[in-house]
Amino acid sequence: MALNENTRLGASGASGKYEIKHSLRFRRNATTYLTRTPGSAGNREQWTVSLWLKRGHLDNAMYFMGAERPSSTYAGSTGGFDSGHRLKYFDYDGSGSYQIELQDYATYADTTAWYHIVYAVDTTLGTNTDRVKFYVNGTRVTWWNNATWPAQNFDTNWMNTEPHYFGMSSEGDGQPFDGYLAEIHCIDGQTLAPTAFAETDSDTGSWVPIEYTGTYGSQGFFLNFSDNSGTTSTTMGKDYSGNDNHFTPHNQHTFNIVPDTPTNNFAVLNR
Repeated sequence: MALNENTRLGASGASGKYEIKHSLRFRRNATTYLTRTPGSAGNREQWTVSLWLKRGHLDNAMYFMGAERPSSTYAGSTGGFDSGHRLKYFDYDGSGSYQIELQDYATYADTTAWYHIVYAVDTTLGTNTDRVKFYVNGTRVTWWNNATWPAQNFDTNWMNTEPHYFGMSSEGDGQPFDGYLAEIHCIDGQTLAPTAFAETDSDTGSWVPIEYTGTYGSQGFFLNFSDNSGTTSTTMGKDYSGNDNHFTPHNQHTFNIVPDTPTNNFAVLNR
């Protein structure tokens, strides 16, 4: 079934058998983010990112992930929300032209619950509308406010040898993310369905996380924010995939690792 609601609520936050113990809070006014520059490129045509997020302030556009070339050649990949609270992903080339620009029709303005978001990319496919897939809480997005599909075999900037970010799209981004991120998986070389990371609870009907048991590829990583002993790449930004693809925190503090998670959702005011 396609997402076709005007407003999309988050997942309930109810716990299944798998427990997520921590999330990382990102504060827009403090410009908090994580970054890593891969030493070599991964598979830029086939990859998957799965993450859980809970939004904070809704006052502007904000981007929760990105990869951008730090030069006069303007190129990058970005995922986030526009000022109308629509989920989007775009990838632009060295001239600043959009090669991918996908914007969901639904809005995502629920600050009280968690969303599970999956970007699944395979630009080798023959059907252009299958080359980039969004899933929200297990359901594929197919109703678009705006859609520019990539050419076959297009190389995205994500998984390239340029800085990758969570909490913003690029260095100096004026629209950083405000809210919480949890259970970030990046899979290099595979395009996976959301059922690799979550499932519908048979008792409650809620979309809940499960343990990912697959592989990550050479440039993949898993951030679960389970170490609050410091603000280094091997504590707060530690990669638990086994690849040691750690992320470096910026302007972060250990008190931003919190127990508010998709399986232990804290009550907050809907701002």
